[in-house]
Amino acid sequence: MKSCHNLFRQSLLAGETLIGCWSALANPISTEVLGLAGFDWLVLDGEHAPNDIGTFVPQLMALKGSPSAAVVRPPCNEPVIIKRLLDIGFYNFLIPFVESAEQAQQAVASTRYPPAGIRGVSVSHRSNGYGTVPDYFAQINQQIAVLVQIESQQGSITWMR
Repeated sequence: MKSCHNLFRQSLLAGETLIGCWSALANPISTEVLGLAGFDWLVLDGEHAPNDIGTFVPQLMALKGSPSAAVVRPPCNEPVIIKRLLDIGFYNFLIPFVESAEQAQQAVASTRYPPAGIRGVSVSHRSNGYGTVPDYFAQINQQIAVLVQIESQQGSITWMR
C-alpha cells in the first residue's frame, strides 16, 4: 500500500542522530550513487546549484530505491515554489535565509493544506501517487518536515531575542 509516511521526520522527532550529504550536482546518476552510499538524508540544493523542477524530478526518482531521504533546499522562502516542490514529491525542506519567526511560520504555512496553511490543492500529482495514496490529504500536513537556516547576523540577533 502506498503511504505518505515520512521516516526522516519521525527520526528527527525521536531525537535520532542522522548522517547526510549535501548535493549540488543536479544529476540523477550522482544522486543515485549518493543515495545508495548509506546516508540517512541528502540535501538537493536549489539555491546555489543548477536545480529546478525539471532536474529535481529525476533526482527524486533516482532516490526512490535508496534509504536516503530527499531534503530540498528551495532557492527562497516563496510559497509558489514550495508548493511546486511539494507536488513533485518532496516531504522535507531546508528553507534558506530565514531571519524571523514570521518567515519560519510562512515556510511552514506554505507546506500545509488549509486550515493549517496556504498550500493549494491538486488532487492528482506525483506526491500523492497521482491520486493513489489513501487518505493523503488527511495525513500529509503531519508528514512534512520544515527546517530553516539562519544565515545572517541579523537573523541570529532576531532569533536570540
